[in-house]
Amino acid sequence: MIRELPTRRTQRLLVIWMQFSVLFLTLSLHAGCTSTGLQALYTPAAGQMTDARTDSTGAWSLASTRWNGTFLDLNGAPSNPSEISVENARTLDFHPNGTSFYIVGRSSENIVTYTLAVPWDVGSATATSSFDLSGIVGSRNQGSVAHGLWFRKDTGRSFFVFNRTEVFRFDTDTPWDVAGARLAGYADVSDVVRRGHDIDLHPDGTVLYVDDRGKGAVHQFRMDEAWDLSTLAFEVSLDISEQEKAVRGLEFRRDGRRFFVMDTSRREVLEYEVPEAWSVRGAVYRGAFSVAGQAGNPRSVTWKPDGRCFYVTDTSDGAVYQYEVTGGC
Repeated sequence: MIRELPTRRTQRLLVIWMQFSVLFLTLSLHAGCTSTGLQALYTPAAGQMTDARTDSTGAWSLASTRWNGTFLDLNGAPSNPSEISVENARTLDFHPNGTSFYIVGRSSENIVTYTLAVPWDVGSATATSSFDLSGIVGSRNQGSVAHGLWFRKDTGRSFFVFNRTEVFRFDTDTPWDVAGARLAGYADVSDVVRRGHDIDLHPDGTVLYVDDRGKGAVHQFRMDEAWDLSTLAFEVSLDISEQEKAVRGLEFRRDGRRFFVMDTSRREVLEYEVPEAWSVRGAVYRGAFSVAGQAGNPRSVTWKPDGRCFYVTDTSDGAVYQYEVTGGC
């Protein structure tokens, strides 16, 4: 009998240890550990267990996204040898082949062009030129507080800048060269927008979308003549106030079936699905991806056209962070 006591005690300890191991494994799985050992950063909407992606390739999936360690110090010596100032960086937009991007400096009142040695890899970017916005954007109703930027992808000869409640169109003689850009259109949307930041456009130039932090909404406008801001007219607004706290970024998926907004306060990318492509009417919230581990003050979200990675501008660090969907950029 005396010899059996240690055996029974050992058995009890073994059972307790096994129970603890099972509990630990269960908690780890529920925490959503990724292959990198980091906690999963995607939070589905209530009642939605996955991101319900419709892209069979897995692209555009926030649930399968991670930071790949790539970032760009916008004002660092290697990336900015000419010391071109880009202060209080806001939205950026890419050339379709990924060899350059353009970013708004709100406080420096400019658009800075960066050239990438490796397409779509912001870590390989170098600042090459700057376009002054102060004389044109700063002379209107809102002063110079530019945030939104969108380039016409089919020609590269036009780009649009959003300035709180104002939209400016600029045209260029040389595709994708902003140096000689000239004002080609203007619209004031203050009758609808209270405090807007970013914009997106339908690829055919007939629809404009504006996020609005002041109203907690995304607004949709139509242009009766493609790309012509003088024909701009309000269509519909989507109330996103139940999810957003401070929206400052907007982009549609290339098929128009989903759109993404950046929430600066939540430090998350919010995802919405629309019943009709390219219309915000009836959009449904699907979930959010946190960028808080990298960006202290995120100000935009810009996707690669194939949905394999996206980019977040951070004003706190003066940086651009690159995130990739499973499979890489």
